Amino acid sequence: MNLSARRTPRLFGSNLAPVLLAALLNACAGTSQKELAGADSPQMAQAITGAMAWLARELPGEYGNYAQAWTQAFEGMLHWNLLIRPAAGNHDGRQWFVASQMRSGDPAAARHQLLAFDRVDQRLILRFAPIANPEAWLSGTVGTEPAFQPGCAIPLSFGRQQLAGETRAESCRFTGNQGHEMSLRKDFAFSPDNIGIGERIDGLSNAAEGVAQTFRFQRRHWYRGWAGRREESDSRWRLSQEVRLHDNGGELTLTDAAGLPLGYRLKLAVVPWKEDQPAILRLDLIDAETGELLNYAWSDADSDSIGITTDKVQVGLRRVRPE
Repeated sequence: MNLSARRTPRLFGSNLAPVLLAALLNACAGTSQKELAGADSPQMAQAITGAMAWLARELPGEYGNYAQAWTQAFEGMLHWNLLIRPAAGNHDGRQWFVASQMRSGDPAAARHQLLAFDRVDQRLILRFAPIANPEAWLSGTVGTEPAFQPGCAIPLSFGRQQLAGETRAESCRFTGNQGHEMSLRKDFAFSPDNIGIGERIDGLSNAAEGVAQTFRFQRRHWYRGWAGRREESDSRWRLSQEVRLHDNGGELTLTDAAGLPLGYRLKLAVVPWKEDQPAILRLDLIDAETGELLNYAWSDADSDSIGITTDKVQVGLRRVRPE
């Protein structure tokens, strides 16, 4: 199904037509399905094994939807963070992860799910279940099986460095709090730096209206560097402590070596230059007391460095690349 054609209410997203999900679904279908059509079981098994190993390497990490919240703020989209960590223990060749989604500024209001990637009948599938004790799954001390919703497994298409899939609404059904029969459409897409998650709940008895939401998460990348402020009294430079920021709306109030404030705050984010335009890496210099934007710099979204130079303030950041 083409997700961009799905009619959903304007509740959380701009039109809840996740471009990333649709693109990845189309791309995956165009590569893996054609290439593996007619493949014998060993070939398919090898492809799924490779996809599982790739997920184990690439999926864990820190993500956020800052760019989505920035462009859709007028529609009520909030800034969410997503942390994905591998679950401990032997899962018989399956790849299990703990996904924790938290609203920025409110880590206590977290939603935790277990994501289980498995091979069933020569297909790669994703099952999911809410969990209340993420630390037990991370440490391997949990003593019960996860409560996977019957009929809600997501068959995944996978291609070159990407995978995507969605539940089947006719089989993913459950009874809501009001006793109404409901159906869930859940979409999942992943490429190395992006995760798309879409959900729509419909009341099959027509007693409940469709409720939909879409999140587009981007992997956090970290930058380190320095900053300094020129003192008006003697023109000497007062250096800050080490600056460390991520590019998903990361903020830092600058302080000197003694912990005293320098009067400025930095903010770093990858955001579209304009809506529907390519993303840029933007560094903001903000007055720490008033919140006024004093200056900003921008560079390519994947840039290795970015900085600001004025008569009073200088900032220099470099991206921390994995070794």
